[in-house]
Amino acid sequence: MEGESAEASSSSWVVDMERLLEHTDPSAEMVRWTKASIYRVPERIKHQTNRDAYRPLLFKFVVI
Repeated sequence: MEGESAEASSSSWVVDMERLLEHTDPSAEMVRWTKASIYRVPERIKHQTNRDAYRPLLFKFVVI
């Protein structure tokens, strides 16, 4: 019985997400994905530790 409740809850979540995705604007989504983005570490933290630890080593470029 408990497993069925968790499964129904999971299924409901998936259905909710699919409904949200149906109403997204593909062109707005493309704009979001084409902008370069990297999480910014606050300068004060960089100075407290090894600065190189926060330098990206791998970049991924997607060409569409």
